Amino acid sequence: MKNLFNAMSTVSVATESNTRQPMSKARIAELKAQLRADTALNVLPNQFDNRTPYRVSTRWVDRATGEVTWTAHGSFKDLESAKFIGNIASMSLYGKKALSSPIKDITATQSSPEVVAWLENEKNVSTIEQAEAKFA
Repeated sequence: MKNLFNAMSTVSVATESNTRQPMSKARIAELKAQLRADTALNVLPNQFDNRTPYRVSTRWVDRATGEVTWTAHGSFKDLESAKFIGNIASMSLYGKKALSSPIKDITATQSSPEVVAWLENEKNVSTIEQAEAKFA
């Protein structure tokens, strides 16, 4: 038990700056309306953390079994970044039949820190490769 207490002293302490800040129901409704108006496909309100309000998820329905699978692709502060990642996620599933969200400034979005970090993250390699393979 003494080792456990010693280990606790090395673990980061939760503070307001590193804990999640859930969204209010009113904020969720406001974001849903904004996302519909902006045609932000695969982007949903991140109800669990208001600091990264946009969550990218894709939904796949297996036509043979009817099984529904949701895949999370990350949470983002910037809507344009979330739409860009949502487009890649959609392309990885649907290829040329994918629908994409309009991006206001593609050059700026591609170089945004959130997009660059997502593209460089090893967890996203398979999604990127699947999207690229469907357009090869």
